[in-house]
Amino acid sequence: MLETTIISREHWGILESYVDTFVILGRKGVVPETLAQNLVNMARFRNLLVHFYWKVK
Repeated sequence: MLETTIISREHWGILESYVDTFVILGRKGVVPETLAQNLVNMARFRNLLVHFYWKVK
């Protein structure tokens, strides 16, 4: 993904999860902080659906 390539190329940190992608991009000003927070929330919800879908349905 392009965003992980940018983070790696610029040496902005090590990603421990997909959520970290949006946190870092928000901190570095690549995306506005409010958008970054919305993307973090969506990524967490996606993780919940993928890993715990039996609890959601």
